[in-house]
Amino acid sequence: DVRRLLGLAETSLPGLLRRFYRRTRTIHDLYDEQLGPLVGPNALLLDVGCGQKGIMNKYAGKNRLSVGVDRSVEALGRNKTVDAVFAADAQSLPFRNSSFDVVISQWLFEHVADPRAAGSEFARVLKPGGHLIIVTNSVFNPIMLSSAILPAKLRDRMKKQVFPEEFDEDTFPTYYRCNSKRAFKKLVLSLGLTPVCCEYAGDISIFLFSKWIFSLVALYELLTDPRPLRCFKMHILTHARVPGEVPAADADKPRLSGDSRETLLRSLLACPACREALDTDGNEYSCGACRRRYPVRNGVPVLITEEAVNTRATS
Repeated sequence: DVRRLLGLAETSLPGLLRRFYRRTRTIHDLYDEQLGPLVGPNALLLDVGCGQKGIMNKYAGKNRLSVGVDRSVEALGRNKTVDAVFAADAQSLPFRNSSFDVVISQWLFEHVADPRAAGSEFARVLKPGGHLIIVTNSVFNPIMLSSAILPAKLRDRMKKQVFPEEFDEDTFPTYYRCNSKRAFKKLVLSLGLTPVCCEYAGDISIFLFSKWIFSLVALYELLTDPRPLRCFKMHILTHARVPGEVPAADADKPRLSGDSRETLLRSLLACPACREALDTDGNEYSCGACRRRYPVRNGVPVLITEEAVNTRATS
């Protein structure tokens, strides 16, 4: 249990750091403040880049319908926190326009080659009045800056030397093309969205494996807490809203199960290439308009176009 371990680690901090740590807001606190009020029995939620669990582990079963997308079929096969999963590209989502009330994405944007394309897709699938929440790394943080600059092999070698084996996860290319307040505010406005919140925040929980590193990072958090220095914290959260009001027809609908969930999912899905409806026989998905076919691998529909695969390979 992370909270129990944090409580134990807190006792190892010097008095000043302990008092600071008790009152500081982490990125997880900020995320809960922004996302918590949007979660509920009427919400259709999309988690882009959900991986094995994402933040939805905390909110599992609390939405009308939650959908997760990621490029990794293996990670999606282990995800039990959302109601449905699809392998898809963030820059070409397989859903109809205005499908979701909330779109979230955590620790994905540093890996996105074209933030404008991904942001446009996030905004496209949101309903009027819908909310977009993105959490990613701050490019000004020394650790993240080194990650953006260093070659991937050297970065991975250093990560393995510092972090224990349980932190060994898949490593993806990083671009850091939209990882600051200024960049996110520019992106949000270019998409025609209304800014709600954009803040930097830290997180020392990932350093619980070492008392000394935990203490050093806690000290770093204290030193970067003044507002002019907060850009040097580890993470940044951006929350924006689509102009307009949530359709009245979407209010007070019960949580779905069984056949009704499958019916709703099919009504939301669209070919990522042409945006037309998809049909499925259980073994594959097909588009009657552009004649494309998408396989189902290990129970996970793979709704990724060849163009998206080639674009990622050449980015």
